[in-house]
This record gives sequence, C-alpha cells and structure tokens, in this order.
Amino acid sequence: LKMLPKRRTAYKFWISDLLNAELTVREDNVRFFKIRDKEVVRINLIAVVISKYENAVANYASLMLDDSSGKIMVKAWDDDVRLITDVNVGDSVLIIARLYRQNSAIFLRPEIIRKTDITWLKARDEELKSIYKEPLAVENFNTVDVDAKKVEPSFVVREKVVNVIGQAKDEAVSVQEIIDATRLNEEDVEKVIEELLREGEIYSPRAGFVKIV
Repeated sequence: LKMLPKRRTAYKFWISDLLNAELTVREDNVRFFKIRDKEVVRINLIAVVISKYENAVANYASLMLDDSSGKIMVKAWDDDVRLITDVNVGDSVLIIARLYRQNSAIFLRPEIIRKTDITWLKARDEELKSIYKEPLAVENFNTVDVDAKKVEPSFVVREKVVNVIGQAKDEAVSVQEIIDATRLNEEDVEKVIEELLREGEIYSPRAGFVKIV
C-alpha cells in the first residue's frame, strides 16, 4: 500500500486564538504554533467572509474572515486560487487551512473551503465555549492585505511531492527523483521538502534523500 505522511490534526479554535498564536521551533527544528496547550500546524475554522480580493492575472486571491472574536486573512496563490473563486462576501464557510506568519501578520493558507449554513457558526461557537469557555482577547493584529508576496508553493504542488514520497513506501527517495517524477521546478520541490521537514512529516536519513516519518 502507498504510504503518505500523516496529516497533522486540524484543531478547532476561534480566530482570536489564532491571532494569539506563538510561532515555536523545537530542538529537532520542527516548526509549529503554540495555541493554548496545543502544537498547531493546521486549523479547522468556521467564519463569515467579509471581504474578497482577486488580482487581475488570477494568481493571487484573499479573503477576510470574521467569527465575532476577531478577523483573519486567508491567502492563496497559483493553483490554490481556485479554492476561493466561488466564495463570496457574506458566505459562511468552513475552512481547513495551515497557519502562517509573514512579517508581523498571521494568516491562513487554505486546503479546503466549503460553504456552510450560518447556523454552523453559532454551533461552533457553542462547541468552543464548552471546551475553552471564552476566546482569548486580542489587542493588536494586522488585517490589511498589504503583502501578496508568495510564501510557499501551492498545495497542489505540495500534494504532488507528498505522493511521490509516499510511493517510495519504506525507502528513502532522492530530491532529484521527486523533481523528475513531478516535473516541477527544482526551487518549488526544495521549498515543499523544507516545509515538510519543518513540520516533522518527513525526515532526511542522508543528504539529498527524504523519507516518511
């Protein structure tokens, strides 16, 4: 059977919790955000879209989400823009995303976005109150989409790299093999591998090779 790196849990939080996240790097160089008592890479959020932007060449788009505890940006580049195309201002959405920090701003990179009924937002709020009582307070946060600089390759690119590593099963696979199999450019492949290494989903048993944890 094909093996794939185990996906990190997508934790449920309020937006204000996400805005209070602290970027942390463990001794083994695995990167995550500390939120409450959890080590977080992926999140599961329900919120309302209050603004939307798409550039003229359709290689960047963003959303502003609000769940009444705070506001947070969702940013998508290249192939991932398709996740945002059919979403409109006023929609209630469920989003599975990765948490990122760029300069001083925390934002989300979407993996899945689905429209939901607005009643789901109230239900999620009640669910979170049963776990955490109240959202964390937020003093200052950046909600202006002033920097559309791409931070990582799209998740479509990421999945292609992950699939090649998974097909190797228990064997280490070389970076060059991944480049050849995916037909992606070397820079994008290396960026995805760096991200997977930082998240602890793969490791490097020797120089130039990677393997599933």
